[in-house]
Amino acid sequence: MGLTSVRVTVSNPMKPDFREDLELIVDTGAILPWIPRKILERIGLKPESRKVFKTIEGKFIERLTSFARIKYGEHETVVEVVMAEEGDVPV
Repeated sequence: MGLTSVRVTVSNPMKPDFREDLELIVDTGAILPWIPRKILERIGLKPESRKVFKTIEGKFIERLTSFARIKYGEHETVVEVVMAEEGDVPV
């Protein structure tokens, strides 16, 4: 079984010109998209909240979240995103 990835554009909902394209792995078990924090900060996003997540290994980790506009093909919406840290897999 292989991994499936998609190319998306992530942007700042308040400043649409602040955007970046990136590749995300499709994970049907993910509740929220995990976008590298460095990318989100580059497009001007700030943390909105802090949440605890359970990893596939059963560990609990805490991450910051924000809100970003994500576009895939013709589909586009604003969603809460995890500000993924170094070592986290973008999904």
